[in-house]
Amino acid sequence: AETMVISFDPSGQAFHMSGSIATSSLIVYGMLLQTCSGTAGEVNVSFNDTADTITFEVCPGDSITAGSIYVNTATSVLANPAGVGSYVIRTNGTMTDSGDTRVAIIDDVVVTASVDTTFTFQIEGLGTVTTTDVNGETLTVGVTTTATSIPFSTLSIGAAKVAGQELQVTTNASNGFTVTVQQDGALRSQTGDTIDNFQDGASTVAPIAWDTPSNTFGSINTYGHIGVTSEDNSFAGATDPFGTQLFSGGFHNPLAVFYHDGPADGSTAHQGLTRVAYKVEIGSFQEAAPDYTMTLTYVATPVF
Repeated sequence: AETMVISFDPSGQAFHMSGSIATSSLIVYGMLLQTCSGTAGEVNVSFNDTADTITFEVCPGDSITAGSIYVNTATSVLANPAGVGSYVIRTNGTMTDSGDTRVAIIDDVVVTASVDTTFTFQIEGLGTVTTTDVNGETLTVGVTTTATSIPFSTLSIGAAKVAGQELQVTTNASNGFTVTVQQDGALRSQTGDTIDNFQDGASTVAPIAWDTPSNTFGSINTYGHIGVTSEDNSFAGATDPFGTQLFSGGFHNPLAVFYHDGPADGSTAHQGLTRVAYKVEIGSFQEAAPDYTMTLTYVATPVF
């Protein structure tokens, strides 16, 4: 009838024993639990979830064979202390021997690291010694662009010209990037004449198929126009808005021409690399001038 008591933090309540703890929550070696049927080595077990104790009482007239006794509890019935410190687990009772062990709770180890951000945006010109295609549109042979110039040279009535540039983005931005293009105004001469935005000066934002300027006498916006197309087919919230050979004239405001939603390597099509092309065409009434000019500004914005 002697007892062995396991007390978790006898001086406090740092441990937490679940009220649902039962004999089935224990696995014990070295003695038998709760039978008291006359078999050697039997004990009764009881629990106190307020004091956080487990008590083993040897069945009357029985004894426990000397040796090691192992008591395992299910992990769901006993919670370790939440605070940093050292907490006693005591073994005692009416038996002669007793002893303490401890559980030491230390601060969690916080692992930190940092990765520097990288972002590179590059514009490359496209040569047209041989036939080159941008989004299904053939670039005009002889119109060679650079990173900072698109020289259409002399325009002929009814003969559209197409020139392109290559855009490259390298970044580790987790949410990718967007590249927009914006003009500083219409393609204009020093005398104030303009080659307006596609289509017939309407600055059509949603890309549509190219159409020749209507060239209606007295309606100066229809004498000539310029538009932009992009090969990129992975725009946010859109299914390839530029399709094949579709043009937009809506770059009087920032117009997205390149997008990706993750890191980019500067060379994979639609993810780190794309090409854009500009197409210009005039009718017979387009005002003569040797100095039509406009400035394009690309803005590449990463999203980290």
